[in-house]
Amino acid sequence: MESSLSSFPINSKVKILSLRLQETDMIRKLASLGISPGAAVIIHQNSPMLLISAGQTIVAIRPSIGDQIIGTLT
Repeated sequence: MESSLSSFPINSKVKILSLRLQETDMIRKLASLGISPGAAVIIHQNSPMLLISAGQTIVAIRPSIGDQIIGTLT
């Protein structure tokens, strides 16, 4: 099931399929943190900020950004 990162429940393991962001700076920043297509992430929190981990990195992002990152359960 493909969906945005913001819509997955807490503790979901998600494989990122695509980044539908228009801001290239944000795409670069996320990629530098290990958040790019093919990466596996875990959703730790989804409100008020989306808290995800990619490997040893934990990142808090706005839900509006998470809405533009598409993934599927692993």
